[in-house]
Amino acid sequence: MNQMIWRSSSSLAKLCKIDTLATNYVFQTRKAGLHTLETALLQSDIVSSVSESDRFSDVRHLFDEMPDLNVVSATTIIGRVARQNQHEEAIYLFSRMLLLNIRPSEFTFGTVIHSSTALKDLNVGKQFHACATKMGLHSNVFVGSAVLDLYAKLGFIEEATRVFEDTHKPNVVSYTSMICGFLKKERFEDAVELFQKMPDRNVVSWNAMIGGYSQKGHNEEAVNLFIEMLREGFVPNNSTFPCAISAACQYSCTWYGQEFSCLCCQVLGQAWCLCWQFSNQLLCKMWKHGR
Repeated sequence: MNQMIWRSSSSLAKLCKIDTLATNYVFQTRKAGLHTLETALLQSDIVSSVSESDRFSDVRHLFDEMPDLNVVSATTIIGRVARQNQHEEAIYLFSRMLLLNIRPSEFTFGTVIHSSTALKDLNVGKQFHACATKMGLHSNVFVGSAVLDLYAKLGFIEEATRVFEDTHKPNVVSYTSMICGFLKKERFEDAVELFQKMPDRNVVSWNAMIGGYSQKGHNEEAVNLFIEMLREGFVPNNSTFPCAISAACQYSCTWYGQEFSCLCCQVLGQAWCLCWQFSNQLLCKMWKHGR
């Protein structure tokens, strides 16, 4: 772990352990005054310039020098840095935000928790979880979904389950992350049960089920799920077809594979190169099985 993560991790640890400081930014609120038009425009220009800056030193300078920095502008900067895959820098800016006594929102926590997931840094992610709990945000759906995604992707399924159960009104993201966690641990019955309970499904949740079964070698179930997805009127995307075609080939069901490949070309339209890649994959599988 490099020096920047160490700094951010140390800052978070201290802040989360010191009750008086935690209490201060839990109960203190910053007085919201009316900003002049000039200040608003200046903030907008500074935030926009973050995406144009390649050097973190420039971003840190912008963060420190922005007039009237608040939770919205700070979260926006952190989010833009994270979207550039500069996750260590996003975490460092979060620690700066706490030191400036700016209370993070659920969106701030959601962003930096995803950064800790991308870095596969469980310790930092746990500190974010603890900090969000101190501030009473742990049950928020944005925070909860990010935390359970952290635990699920890093293989801590029991912790993910507890977070899911504690999340107020879990959404499709929460359900899908939990399902992926179950499938990763080959807890197929739990995954199916949760999938059936989902109040709203989308193509991402279907992809999670189909891909999860296919990757674990349960190809017949993956093929059946894909057919069920079509029957329920969902339109597959370019993430669905590789799993469905691969499952059909592995299942030695060449006819389904051919049908899926043709459907892929029809649905994706201009993405002909992608379809051709899948078709080649199918032909190789057909040849392997002597068809």
